Amino acid sequence: MATNSTLKKVALFGLNGQVCTGYKSRQGRRQLSQDEILDVFKGHDAVVLSLNYMAEMQHHNMLVDASLEAGVKRLIPSIWGGRLDLPEALEIFPIAASKGALLDYVKSKALPAPGWSYTAVACGLFHDLCVLTNFYGFDAEVHTATI
Repeated sequence: MATNSTLKKVALFGLNGQVCTGYKSRQGRRQLSQDEILDVFKGHDAVVLSLNYMAEMQHHNMLVDASLEAGVKRLIPSIWGGRLDLPEALEIFPIAASKGALLDYVKSKALPAPGWSYTAVACGLFHDLCVLTNFYGFDAEVHTATI
């Protein structure tokens, strides 16, 4: 859904629950209540979610709902990674399947919400994570690779 309005005020909701808005920062390790999240999101044109995997599974959909309730115009959901519209990607990479469910949730909210839109970023796999988790089949300790 295209939007003609300019997005001037953006909130970044980070993986540790850190919220940065403009030059202000609210830091803390405690979980914010839904009312506190609504308070942070209100008045922002856009919200960028950049959550770790566990936070995505626990809080992503609630944050999507909060962006709608707060009147945010554009959401960048926390579904970074590979193409979630390719069945092969969802089959090969298990985390992509759960991220695909998050994207489906975002899509389900977009149709009945005029004035609200989202942008999903498919930036590709995070190679450092794939190497560390042996996703590629490389074993640096014994200098082998599974093909």
